[in-house]
Amino acid sequence: KIKMQGIDTQSTLKNLIYMYKGSSVCQNEALDFKISRATPAGHVGDANVQAELKANNFLECYTGLVKSSQASCSKDFAETFECMKKNVHLAEQGGYDSKGVCSEPLEKFSRCK
Repeated sequence: KIKMQGIDTQSTLKNLIYMYKGSSVCQNEALDFKISRATPAGHVGDANVQAELKANNFLECYTGLVKSSQASCSKDFAETFECMKKNVHLAEQGGYDSKGVCSEPLEKFSRCK
């Protein structure tokens, strides 16, 4: 197995695929959490009850996204995963073009509901 950043490549790729989808599906929840932690000066403040609730909302969104994707989008996920697995050497060599060689299956998976 090829290692990337201390964990195996398969785990890394799976996490990246779900994080990509989560960045759009759970975008509002992530933003709400960031805003709840911000201070007037624009820095991150101490955690408070409101921030904990917002973090909970984000985690629920992300967990729900993963579960629903596993149930309804397994074919699209598999296509994306196989493309990324097949082309991981390009990323390691810095050879992805700006759009990404797996952008089509990744976008398709990201839109799957």
